[in-house]
Amino acid sequence: MSRAESGKAVGAPRRGGTLCVVGAGAMDDLLQINMFELFFDEKRILPSLYGGGDVLRSYDRVIRLWRAGRVDLEGLITHRVRLEEINEAIGQMRTGEALRTCITV
Repeated sequence: MSRAESGKAVGAPRRGGTLCVVGAGAMDDLLQINMFELFFDEKRILPSLYGGGDVLRSYDRVIRLWRAGRVDLEGLITHRVRLEEINEAIGQMRTGEALRTCITV
């Protein structure tokens, strides 16, 4: 993210609003912040790791919803491969061809 982009991102939330940063970025990516605006506008900056939820609780909830027929997990799978095709699956992931791959063992 460029300095101009990070400045726009921090400036976007309203007074008292929250900026949610999604994506880890590189080790040398910096976020430019106007400390005066951050302090006096009472803005918050939050990272998002797994959407900020408790992964163990979320998985349990999704599984319960799936078993009840309320979540279509099958519809999220874009590719299916056998274990022997794992290298192809990794290649598809790197190119963005596959979003969710199910590996059959």
